[in-house]
Amino acid sequence: MRDSARHYLQTFLSVVQDLSRCLPRRPRPLRLGTLYAGATNICNARCVFCAYKTSTSPRGHLPFEIFKKAADDYVALGGRSISFTPTVGDPLVDPGLFEKIKYALGLKSIERVNFYTNGILLATNNNYRSLVDLRVPEIHISMPQPDRSAYQKIYGVDAYPQLLEGLKLFLEYNRSQGEPCSIQIDFRLSIPASQIVKTADFVAFIQPHLSRKVTMTYMPNYDNWGGMIQEKHLLGAMRMRRIPTVKTVMCRRMEDVAILWDGSVRLCACRLQKTEFDELVVGNLELQSLKEILQSPKADAARASFRRRELLPVCRDCSLYETTWF
Repeated sequence: MRDSARHYLQTFLSVVQDLSRCLPRRPRPLRLGTLYAGATNICNARCVFCAYKTSTSPRGHLPFEIFKKAADDYVALGGRSISFTPTVGDPLVDPGLFEKIKYALGLKSIERVNFYTNGILLATNNNYRSLVDLRVPEIHISMPQPDRSAYQKIYGVDAYPQLLEGLKLFLEYNRSQGEPCSIQIDFRLSIPASQIVKTADFVAFIQPHLSRKVTMTYMPNYDNWGGMIQEKHLLGAMRMRRIPTVKTVMCRRMEDVAILWDGSVRLCACRLQKTEFDELVVGNLELQSLKEILQSPKADAARASFRRRELLPVCRDCSLYETTWF
C-alpha cells in the first residue's frame, strides 16, 4: 500500500506541475547547481533500470588535472557542491577517485561532497577504509532487496557476495570511527518495500547499523532515460514514472554542470539516451574556462530550448524533467 501511495503521489504532483506551467509566471533567475565530476563512465553492473548497457559512449576515467581545473573554476563561480556521481558508471571503478575526493574536501567553500555507488568494489583495496578515513560526508549505496538472485536479475551481474562483504565492512568500520560518513542505502526493489525488513541479510547485516547517520530509502518509480527504459525492462513491483507533458520552463537539472572524462562540459548530469557526448555538451575545459563555457551561446541556446518549445532529443521524452519553480 505504501509503495502505491508514493507512486501515485509522485504522479499527482507531476500533473500539478504540468498545470502550473500553463500559468503565466516569471521563472526564477539562473543559479549555479552542483558540479558533477564524473570520475568515470565505466560501470561493473548492468542494471535493468539504467541505460548504461545500451550506451555507445567512449569509456575513460577523468584525469586529476582536468578535475582540478573544473573544481577551481567552479569554486571561483561561487559553487558549493561537488558530486562524483557520473551520468553512467560507478565512481569506485576510477583508480584516481580518492585523490579527487581529497582535493574537493580541501576546498574551503565547498559545503557538500557526495557520490552514488553500487558498492561492488567497497571491499576491493580496502576502499571502505579510505572512504571513512577521508571522512567523505555523504555516500549513497544503490542495491536491490538483500538477495543474491534478485541482485543478479536487477543489477545484471553476480556480484551480491562482493557487495554484502564490502557493505558489512564499511558499516562496521564507519561505526568504529564514530560514523564520520553519512551513508544512505537506496533500495531499487522488485518487491514491496515492506518486505525488505523481513529478509535474512537485512536483519543480519543492515538493520543493526541503522542510525541517524546510516539511513535507508527506496525508489517508488523509475524514469525512462529519455525513452531508453520502458515498462518491459522493469521487474516485479517496479513502476514507470509519469512523463511530464508541459516542458515550457527550463528543467532545473540544466543548472547542474557535468564534467565528462575527456573534459567535455555537459548541461544536466542525470540522463542520456545513447551517449552523454550529445547535444547537451557545450564546451571542453581543455579549450575554455568553465565560466566561458557556461556563458557561451551554445549553453544559452540549450537552456532556451524549453522556452522556445524546441526541446533537444534527450529532453523530449525524459520523465525526470523538473521545473525550476519547485
